[in-house]
Amino acid sequence: MGVPLTKRTLEDLRRAGMDIITGNHVPDEIREARENKCMTCEHRREARCDLCGCFISYKAKLRNSECPIGKWSGLITETLVDSPSEEKAREED
Repeated sequence: MGVPLTKRTLEDLRRAGMDIITGNHVPDEIREARENKCMTCEHRREARCDLCGCFISYKAKLRNSECPIGKWSGLITETLVDSPSEEKAREED
């Protein structure tokens, strides 16, 4: 799809991989709200996002995934997202 591999892309892939491995998913209402935002987005090409190359229906259910242009912000509470400081605290335990 021509999506450039940047540091951010690689970090997003790492976080998505961890969510996939651990089964870390958002509640259905958050997944549905994310998918609905994507359905009206100019960057959607059928089932995929032109900006990140992800399959929307799969990415929308991963807890730590984000829209590359911020359209999902406000749809999920911060307590559902693992922040880098929370990840570091878990690593130190």
